[in-house]
Amino acid sequence: MYRKIEDMVWPAPGKRMDDIGWKIRYGMPAKSDRLMAASIIDAYKQMIQDPQKKRNFIISELRKGPG
Repeated sequence: MYRKIEDMVWPAPGKRMDDIGWKIRYGMPAKSDRLMAASIIDAYKQMIQDPQKKRNFIISELRKGPG
């Protein structure tokens, strides 16, 4: 699941994200799982580069869940 926040789309935390972590470590991830994992890595890299104020805003929006 993804969430649109302002002009960006972010992977939203949830069960699917938990499942992907397990599949990558122990299972057979499908292509869609690998694409979601790549978007999670890209989001992490973006968060590291963002200023704290923007990062805090994005995190507060993501905590609201997908939608």
